[in-house]
Amino acid sequence: MTSPSFMGADSFYVRVNLDLDASVRSGPHTRCDDILLVTDTWYEGRYQWRCRRVDRETGEPQQEASLPNYNRAQQQLLVRFRTLGLKLRDCKMKLCKKDSERMRLVKVTGRCSHDRSVGPQLVYTLNQRQEENLIPYSLVQLEHVSSRRPVIFSPSILSHRLIERLLQPAESGLDFNTCPPEPIGPAERRDKNVFLLDVPNDQSQGIRLESIQDVIHQDKHCLLELGVGSVEALLRQGIYPIVIHIKPKDKKGRRFKCVSILSVTDMSYAHLYDSNTHFSVFDRKFLSGQSEEKLMEEVCQKEEFQLESLPMLHYTLQPRTWNCTEDLLVAIRNAIYSQQRAVVWVEQSRL
Repeated sequence: MTSPSFMGADSFYVRVNLDLDASVRSGPHTRCDDILLVTDTWYEGRYQWRCRRVDRETGEPQQEASLPNYNRAQQQLLVRFRTLGLKLRDCKMKLCKKDSERMRLVKVTGRCSHDRSVGPQLVYTLNQRQEENLIPYSLVQLEHVSSRRPVIFSPSILSHRLIERLLQPAESGLDFNTCPPEPIGPAERRDKNVFLLDVPNDQSQGIRLESIQDVIHQDKHCLLELGVGSVEALLRQGIYPIVIHIKPKDKKGRRFKCVSILSVTDMSYAHLYDSNTHFSVFDRKFLSGQSEEKLMEEVCQKEEFQLESLPMLHYTLQPRTWNCTEDLLVAIRNAIYSQQRAVVWVEQSRL
């Protein structure tokens, strides 16, 4: 797609990585994470592509539109990047993005590997010296998944309590199950069939592929305590997880991008939620001596970036969809059911 002489294929799907300016395209507004079916890469000359927007859940083509070709879209992305002053200083940089100017700030480069079982991989980073490699469009493939898909929650620090609550109603056993983490010996921690929990300074707990497959064979959704960082490894094993990101009720406009079912009795997170919000008590052993707010902020900033660079779309549960714990649990169940019916879009070149 990057070559000026690219003549295109018969048609191909792309995932859009930025909101496109209205002045350079016709048809419906094109936003970050839209899926488009490109049908003509030389539409009205060499600078535009003819395409059709695709329903992300059904895969059905919808309205026709045109959009800038790869190189012109990349120029827009660079201008947006520089204008907003998103300069990478280190891997802990915090990005402040407005909904109207959303971007997936990812770069693709080749990386050699001495492992013969792994082909050339795509490494997604932010690097000021190589910002010209930021990707405006990502090639994606449509996948139909008939088996029940496992579920990963973000922020992952909430997974344990969420899973407990989702499994409490007796009827939940018909649709959901879980794979409790188990001890993983040092010799197994590099095994591609083992997925380690994302716990700082602790790689002793994980979940085995066989355990996840057992739940899938039961025709149930496997609720996982794994972090977002495990998604690519699951995809490589032919497992297509549903990733649900829960956003906060944050009326103060903070950059804190998480939600908690923690609402502990001291209400230390009350500033993040409506006054009527009440939650279950959080198991404090996960805090490891850190303040709750500091830990949650660190975890959520890390996972926010990981979500943006996933090779598949994730589902965001908006704050307006729930007002209390029970509402939240209902919204999560509905999200799982709706995502199970939806097709899956995967950047296969990443795997």
